[in-house]
Amino acid sequence: MNILVTGASGFTGRHMIQYLSGLDLPETHVAGIFHSTRPQAVPQTAFIQCDLRNLKETRSMVASFHPDRVIHLAGVNRGTLERLLTDNVVCTQNLLGSLVRDDFRGRILVTGSSAEYGYNAGVPINEKTPLKPVSDYGISKVASSLLSLRYHEVERLGVCVARPFNLIGPGQDDTLVCGRILSQVLKVNSGQQNEIFLHSPLDSRRDFIDVRDAVRAYWAILSHAMFENDCAGQVFNIGSGRDYPLSRVHDLFEKIFRRSYPLAPVNTSSIDPVPQQVSDTDFIRRTIGWCPGTDLETSLRDMARWAGSEQ
Repeated sequence: MNILVTGASGFTGRHMIQYLSGLDLPETHVAGIFHSTRPQAVPQTAFIQCDLRNLKETRSMVASFHPDRVIHLAGVNRGTLERLLTDNVVCTQNLLGSLVRDDFRGRILVTGSSAEYGYNAGVPINEKTPLKPVSDYGISKVASSLLSLRYHEVERLGVCVARPFNLIGPGQDDTLVCGRILSQVLKVNSGQQNEIFLHSPLDSRRDFIDVRDAVRAYWAILSHAMFENDCAGQVFNIGSGRDYPLSRVHDLFEKIFRRSYPLAPVNTSSIDPVPQQVSDTDFIRRTIGWCPGTDLETSLRDMARWAGSEQ
């Protein structure tokens, strides 16, 4: 079996590759696709440089590897709308189109995002909740998800979409909220700054899911015995089913490092367009049997431990 993982040098991609390596799957070849930064070596994994924005390169990569399973993690969460649409939609189009051209008959998981849902008035979000993105990133992920599901309907590809909520875990950078808070905590520890600056109110609530639980969910979906009947053409929410205020993240870092971190005043005139989000994960629990296994404090402790080892 050939397993193709795009976005192999990214936060989730690195964890996905490590997880697959640890499974010790017999007669299995894993290829991690990266654009510019080659990931560190991982046992039983080959890394292939490919620009998914380039259709010719993508076709050549797919034709040479002939994957049986595809986990599409590549994408960006910041930038202009043009860049977001290119990296999150055009790349998906090139990949799926190349798989059709290669007469692919396997299974594909494309990652979406909870940003596709926007705000749901505090009600738990299931896969049937209307999509109301409030950011350019959310718009690009809606387009990618709908494109992927069209490939199932029209081209009969075995595609499903996984929508993770707020990912956290070891190695997260400061482009996401917990990584951003931890980065500032470490700067306070080293005397580089005196306060923690938040871009959202402390009472903004998020559903945090550990990246290690997420990659376990991705593989559980792809390896499900009844994938063609139960998963292809479907969307799966990947979340904890619990929401926490950002103040809880701040308080836990104070507990972990055993010191206080003053907070800079938040601009009270700014309005959080998504003041609260929480997932309803009943569908994946019933269909796949997956459930999260890492609590918020453990995730944050592991993030802090990882960051400390990198200092």
